[in-house]
Amino acid sequence: MGRGGSARSCGVRGKWIAYPVKLKNDARKNAIISMLNGVIFLHIWIGQENQMSPKMTMQERLRSSRQAAFFGRVDQLDLFSGNLKRGCEDANFRNIFFIHGEGGVGKTWLLTQYKKITESQDSATAYLDESTEDTPMAINLLMKQLAELGFENDEFFTQYKKYKEKKIEIESDPDKPKGMPGLGKNIARGVFHLAKTNPIAGIAAEVIGEEKMMDKGREWGDYVYKKFGKNDYDLMMSPLDSLTPLLIQTLNAVAAEKSYVVLFFDTYEHTSNFLDAWLRELLEGKYGDLPGNLIIVIAGRDPLDLNDWAPYSPLMVDIPLEPFSESESRKYLAQNNIIDEKIVEQIINLTGGLPLLLDMLARTQPQEVDDVSDVSDTAVKRFLKWIENPEERNVALMGALARRLNRDILAVLVGDENADRLFDWMKRLSFTKKRRNMCWEYHPVVRSAMIRQFFNEKRKHFGSVQNLLAEYYESNREALKLKQAEAANNEEWRIYSLEVAYHRLCERRHQKLPEVLNLFANHFGKRSFARLIGETIQQCGEELQDELLETWGRRCIELIRAYEKGDYSQAVELIGDFLDYQNLVPDSKPALLDWRGYLYLLIDEYAKALIDLDQAIQLVPENSIYRADRGRVNLMLDHFEESLADFDLAIALD
Repeated sequence: MGRGGSARSCGVRGKWIAYPVKLKNDARKNAIISMLNGVIFLHIWIGQENQMSPKMTMQERLRSSRQAAFFGRVDQLDLFSGNLKRGCEDANFRNIFFIHGEGGVGKTWLLTQYKKITESQDSATAYLDESTEDTPMAINLLMKQLAELGFENDEFFTQYKKYKEKKIEIESDPDKPKGMPGLGKNIARGVFHLAKTNPIAGIAAEVIGEEKMMDKGREWGDYVYKKFGKNDYDLMMSPLDSLTPLLIQTLNAVAAEKSYVVLFFDTYEHTSNFLDAWLRELLEGKYGDLPGNLIIVIAGRDPLDLNDWAPYSPLMVDIPLEPFSESESRKYLAQNNIIDEKIVEQIINLTGGLPLLLDMLARTQPQEVDDVSDVSDTAVKRFLKWIENPEERNVALMGALARRLNRDILAVLVGDENADRLFDWMKRLSFTKKRRNMCWEYHPVVRSAMIRQFFNEKRKHFGSVQNLLAEYYESNREALKLKQAEAANNEEWRIYSLEVAYHRLCERRHQKLPEVLNLFANHFGKRSFARLIGETIQQCGEELQDELLETWGRRCIELIRAYEKGDYSQAVELIGDFLDYQNLVPDSKPALLDWRGYLYLLIDEYAKALIDLDQAIQLVPENSIYRADRGRVNLMLDHFEESLADFDLAIALD
């Protein structure tokens, strides 16, 4: 991100680059190229009418001021607005804003306001949230949003489509090498790190033994080369090296036409495990120069790791959000005509100054202290009492039971004839927000409280609603008519399966836990999906305050992390916990034995590996993967005849 030039020329330096992006005609017509001290700048005159934001009415200004005053974030809004007014040629201009704080403190609201401010100033924005599954998907979503603004990059979408298709081929290929896939070109350069940002690998950056790394790298490199040839080798081994430069091309093209380009990364606590390293590589210039008028806004619960982000502090603004102070809470309540001292004190004590809950209670306009006297989930209870229409109140509660909401899902709960009207009402609630794929969801703080409220008020009905939702997703999954071998490669199938798992766990808890653990065990090789299964179990446990579900959800996540970090000894121990679980579904056992046997192989405990793989094959004699894994172990033990027999049978079975 360079300095100098006009806002639209920041960061362009050294040479003129013809980006393969379709620019609007008026921008091409008014583009001027100039040179200063050997540096080429692109100047674009948009015209006075495009530089000015639309005039606001007095009422709009009043509503905007009240909103900002409510959230107590006037200083943070001014900080961002002032940065845009300053311009990227100013030495004090900042390119990175990081918002962090606990749930319900107003992070997403502030990020949304930043987005509105940006879009009012002839600038382009793109937004990502926790629905993003990996880094290539993140790049694709950013590129789609920029394409919708008129900046299309056909080469990128061609490459990304090819990458997705071939990735599915790899995942469904029983002959693929097992473990540590997708290692990139760093191996050839002698840098012995696993590629954290490579989604095929799904492995955290961790230094391991040079000899093993070279062997595994060669194995995967040979496999990819033989399967796809020279032309697609780099794309599949190092997808970020192939896709990210195309994103940067587009960002530079957008930056040349717009005042600013702002990328928003919401709920970063869910995506940082794969986006964090990639973002820092972007800033470091690994994939090319970024435009100086690019701004990155990140919102998450936890602060950034200073050890990783310290080098970028000169370009960064850290924005910690805290619950309201007592004076801020009082100011907001007064603006909502709540001035009775006893009521004010009660609300402040119950909400702890958390903006979301404070807002919910204030909207109900309590007249007596008794109106806010409940000590458990008070804000939500009081908000529901404020809804006079019993049908709407019931819908608000039932809607909380679904993790994803749209008109069709609501129709399952309320009937088709009422779905349109009630969904329109639900979308206007202050705690609902739209997500990717036309789905809506409740704010997590509110949703958890409403689930508890529903469970306590209508415990018998709770299970029947969960059953309705589970049946809805089961029906959608069956309608895909996918074969077992191809199901897990289908995104819709994975989404439906996660929702079935969640609602069945909520309905019948411990009875259904073995089935969901079986889903995890049989898809451990697809680690992004397996991680989501673990998170689903943990979420269900947290919402229902069920310690057993929480514990097993954490174990699933810990097993994924241990494997990705290369801590195979810990992974072996955790798989042992699964195998010791007395309610384990029999179908889970051979898959877990095979994975533990393979992990024993990686840590050179060949005798133990052979015991596990013998058991797995005894349970499922015709599984080619188990045979191939035992062939590898026998080879390491110099049991050449047995190894050859296993490999021959694996080929025959396949």
